[in-house]
Amino acid sequence: MNIEIEWDKVNYFEPDEFSEDPDKYADPALIYSLDIFREMLQYKIYPSPVTGALARFDDGKSGSRHYAVSRKSDAIDIFCNTSILEAWTIAIRSGLWKGIGVYFDTFYRNRDWCMLHLDNRSTNLLWYRDNHEYSFEKDRLFWEKLSVLLGES
Repeated sequence: MNIEIEWDKVNYFEPDEFSEDPDKYADPALIYSLDIFREMLQYKIYPSPVTGALARFDDGKSGSRHYAVSRKSDAIDIFCNTSILEAWTIAIRSGLWKGIGVYFDTFYRNRDWCMLHLDNRSTNLLWYRDNHEYSFEKDRLFWEKLSVLLGES
C-alpha cells in the first residue's frame, strides 16, 4: 500500500523544496512531522538541498534512515533559521523524532550553519558531528563536548 502525502494538510512546505521527490521517496509521516516541528519552532526551516538529504539509493547505505529502496525514507536533513540550541531542544522536546543529530561542520547559504538530522527510527538516539567525527550520547564526554559546541560552557 502506497500512502500519498496530502499536501493540502502541509502548511509550511512545498514538494519542490526537497532534494528528492517527497511524493515518491518520503514517508508521509516524515513530512507531517516536519510541518508540526516548523509550527512549534516558529522559524523558517530549509530542507537541505544536498542530494541525499531526503532519500538515498546506495545499497551500501541500506542502514541509513534516508535509504529509499523498497521503502520510503523517514529521515531529513534541515537547516533552521534560529539557533541550533533552540532547534535541537525543541526537536527533542517535541517527541516527533527518535533520531536527532546535530552537524556542526556544515555550510549552507554561503555561511557556516549547523544542520539537524531528524528521523523516525524505532529507538531513541542523539548524536552530533564535528569535523566529520561523530559522538553519540552513550559516549562518556558527549554532553561536555556538546555544551562547548553549543556555546553553553
